[in-house]
Amino acid sequence: MNLKERWPIILLVVALSFVALVSYQSFFKKTINPSSEMPTSGVGSSYPTKTPEEVKVISEMQTLEIRVTSAGLEPKTLTAKVHDQIRIVNKTGKAIKIEGAEWGKFGLAPERTVVRPFDNPGTFSFAVTGLDASLTGQIIIK
Repeated sequence: MNLKERWPIILLVVALSFVALVSYQSFFKKTINPSSEMPTSGVGSSYPTKTPEEVKVISEMQTLEIRVTSAGLEPKTLTAKVHDQIRIVNKTGKAIKIEGAEWGKFGLAPERTVVRPFDNPGTFSFAVTGLDASLTGQIIIK
C-alpha cells in the first residue's frame, strides 16, 4: 500500500487525535477550576490559623509511653496531664488485647504501637490479656 492509498487512514487518525485532545482539555477545564478549587499561596491562606489557647495546648502536649513486656507493664501507673497522648507499645512478642472501660478493647500485634489521647482528667484503669498472666495498669490524667 503506497502513500496515496494510506492518506485517508492517516487523515482519520489525525482527526481522531485532535478530537480526543480537545475533549480531554475541555473535560479538565470543567472539572478543575483553578480559581475556586485550588489553594492559593500565601501565609495562612490554605491552613486555618490556631487560637492562642490551641497553640499553648499543642506546645505543652507530651507523648508518654507504657511498654508491655513479658515481665509486666513499664510503668504500671502513669501520670499525665490533660491533652497528653499515651503511647502503648507491645514488646511481648505475642499478640495482646488491651481493654479499658472508658476506651474500649483493641488488639495489638507484637512490636506494634497505639497512641491514645486523653482530653479529660480522671483515672483510667486497663487490663492486658493474651499473655500467661493478665496485667492491669492505670493512667492518671490530672
